[in-house]
Amino acid sequence: MIAWVAPTRALRLDCCRNKPLEIDIRKVPLTWLQAFETAGRLGSFKDASAELSVSPSNISHQIRNLESHLGVPLFSRSGRNLQLTDEGDKLLVELTAGFEIVRQALARPRPDDDVLRIGTFPFLANEILTPRMATLQRALAGREIRLHTQNDVTWLTHAKPDQRLDVIIRYGNSDARFPGLIAEPLTKLKLVPVIGPDMAEPQTPSDFLQLPLARVIGPFAGWDRWRAAHAPQYPPPEFALQTDSYHAAMLAVSRGEVACLAVAPYIKPWLDEARLQALSRWELPITDQCAYLVYARHNQGHRDIVQLADWLRDQWA
Repeated sequence: MIAWVAPTRALRLDCCRNKPLEIDIRKVPLTWLQAFETAGRLGSFKDASAELSVSPSNISHQIRNLESHLGVPLFSRSGRNLQLTDEGDKLLVELTAGFEIVRQALARPRPDDDVLRIGTFPFLANEILTPRMATLQRALAGREIRLHTQNDVTWLTHAKPDQRLDVIIRYGNSDARFPGLIAEPLTKLKLVPVIGPDMAEPQTPSDFLQLPLARVIGPFAGWDRWRAAHAPQYPPPEFALQTDSYHAAMLAVSRGEVACLAVAPYIKPWLDEARLQALSRWELPITDQCAYLVYARHNQGHRDIVQLADWLRDQWA
């Protein structure tokens, strides 16, 4: 068996020799033990390299380092078959049991593993997700969904599990990097001038800029970009409304109080319902922005996140 030996922080292996084999865990990298356990369990350096995503030579090198440190051979390298020595066989039994405990601990589901926590900005939560919650739940096979109006990626790794989000819908630079996280592109974005449903449609971009305008305070200078593309001769406009709430701005547009630049495809439901008029001939692609699903690496391939991505793309098609 292998046992903890205090206070030396060593592992003791009672093998066939008279003297127990001790492993000083302060001097043995975990990767050496993992390489040996995987190769021994699978009976193949090649299969071990595939499971651990390293080269077979890397596996062989780490096992030789472990053998050198222990002073005993763990594999018999005579012939083409990989055979464990007596010491290797006993070490494998104990290490496999230990790694299995680790694997089970990492795979253990959370108490509320049947809940998908989605974070996003308020407009998307209020106007796209909430009104279509029944269809989203059907797409997720009845999964319980909790919406949070948070889109800061730090919530994906919150220290408290009950406050941790599974996935965040947000936008950012198309070459955005989220260290340690996965950012899956959903759709490209564009700026679309919008006016109230009963307003007379302006004839030129300059006419549009003479309307009472709303500016949504956000991460990119949308009005400067749009004016440079469609009315470069027109001076910077003054704004009747400035807000950091995209929802508040769109409500003001729908009441005919102001005109604004909306972000497609987020605004699609309001256009489909004729709550706004889009001046589509003056839209402007946002080439350096993209909508993303962002999630932690341990959620890669998560069935519910895959289904959420497909569902969102269908909504925005």
